[in-house]
Amino acid sequence: MSLEPAVAIYRRRKQGSSLALARALQHLGTAYHKIESMTEKPVLCIKSKKCFGEALKIRYEELGQLHPDTASIVNCLGGVYMTTRNYTDARLSYLEVVSVRQAIFGIFHPSVAVAAHALANAALYLGDLEEATIYYCKALDIYEALNLRQDHPSLARLLRDMKRMQRLRET
Repeated sequence: MSLEPAVAIYRRRKQGSSLALARALQHLGTAYHKIESMTEKPVLCIKSKKCFGEALKIRYEELGQLHPDTASIVNCLGGVYMTTRNYTDARLSYLEVVSVRQAIFGIFHPSVAVAAHALANAALYLGDLEEATIYYCKALDIYEALNLRQDHPSLARLLRDMKRMQRLRET
């Protein structure tokens, strides 16, 4: 994979910011995760988690918890946890992302809606319909406040997932 040499170069550099290494690790982790999603090779999820974990450690140390780049890595980890069906850790990751993004951007920001939607999906997979409802509704409230059209992809996905939850309630 072409990103691995870039990560190796950043690791060897003595001067410069470790944030560049964190960025390279995030890109490499994302690449591993996307390839794993297409090929179903679980070893890539392990590599992806390792890259994200190292990048997160750097970002926590350099930027702190309340930074969008730190939240981005936590969000990426949530995605890996969802892919590996580790819904408990995915839920915890997305809970942190919602909280941090709200603190940074405010309650009615699109990135808060995206994170709330992801959190609701994790809660739904865990069978917690009450929590799923809370976060689906939170995402919907934000999208409505933003006046998104009904055919907007984010809103369409949210409405589809809310219908899936409703079907589960009825069974």
